[in-house]
Amino acid sequence: MLVYSYSKINTFKQCPRKFAFTYIEKPAVPKIKPIETFMGDIIHRALRKLYEDRLFNKILSEEELLSYFEEEWQRSYSPEVQIIRSQFSVEDYLKTGKVSLKKYYQRHYPFDQSQTLGLEYKITVELEKDIFLTGIIDRLAKDSKGVYEIHDYKTNRELLPHKNNQENRQLSLYQLAIEVNYPDVKEIKLIWHYLLFDTSITVRNLPADKETLKKEILQEIFLIEKSREFPTRPSNLCDWCEFQRICPAWQHKFQKSENPHLAEEPSLLVQKLALLEEEFAQIEKEYKEERALLKEALIEYALKHGLERIFGDEYVAKIKKSLSIIFPKKGEKEREDLEQRIKELGLWEELSDLNLKALEKKLKNQEFSRETIEVLKEFIKEKANIELFLSRIEKE
Repeated sequence: MLVYSYSKINTFKQCPRKFAFTYIEKPAVPKIKPIETFMGDIIHRALRKLYEDRLFNKILSEEELLSYFEEEWQRSYSPEVQIIRSQFSVEDYLKTGKVSLKKYYQRHYPFDQSQTLGLEYKITVELEKDIFLTGIIDRLAKDSKGVYEIHDYKTNRELLPHKNNQENRQLSLYQLAIEVNYPDVKEIKLIWHYLLFDTSITVRNLPADKETLKKEILQEIFLIEKSREFPTRPSNLCDWCEFQRICPAWQHKFQKSENPHLAEEPSLLVQKLALLEEEFAQIEKEYKEERALLKEALIEYALKHGLERIFGDEYVAKIKKSLSIIFPKKGEKEREDLEQRIKELGLWEELSDLNLKALEKKLKNQEFSRETIEVLKEFIKEKANIELFLSRIEKE
């Protein structure tokens, strides 16, 4: 049985390497919780407390809600909570959380706009036999007109546009689950509460092709399940990742800062390469051979130590591996045989007179059946490529 969550799929999309660390390899690393995540967790607890009490006709006062928030903050704060944006203090985040709750309280008091049906409500959608998608709804409610409401509390720093495919698809998935458990549902609306902005955005239920939606999610799950390599995908989210110190894209940076002598030689190579690149246009012939040797040395070092990036003081060398699929050339006997097999498989029209780029892309994405791949394998060779790119390190 396969069980996936929306966040699990999104983790793979954001960074396949983080997905592997989180769900497959599970290395023992020091736990870290960015303070933004911690603040969001405590806000969620406070709102859960608010609506739990409201179910029993008890309305917390504003002071009681804020006191509960601060008590939970103090009780739960631990060394694993880390501040990434050093320009802000713990007190700044604590104050932000309290102000956000205060504004929410004042906007929604006395909290009787709808009847709460569930808090942190777990949903499950069966995509096909033994494959399930799960999720958590912060608050499920129903208004006086019978409209079901899915409340989602956001503590993002940005007020994101709500009309995008990801959020529309999320709502459609919620619809599937709610319709299974509540047969009387006729209308659903998703309400995003952007707490830092004292703003709520509502999207009403979407006419969704349920089977198409399920197929899309299944394709994403099958792609993850078939994956054997999990490359890094560096982005501005990396600063909040607990695996950064063991990640091939960042590991060398921390080795260098913790023990400068450990990584001295490759760091000097990166800096020397950077200087050569700046002058390369004028002295290309003179330095071409040395440039190649430096790259070779860096690639050899990276392969030996399992690194994807090597850090200098101002530059970082990035190592990229890829695999090229090589087909027979036009005029070769094997090319004629390949074209004949493509026609027999009914793929000729789709590949536009044997478009090798299209064929390579489909093979890499594993879009063909196993039988088709086995037939094509006898016509292809694989070539391993390793490239090195240089970029300047952004100063914080």
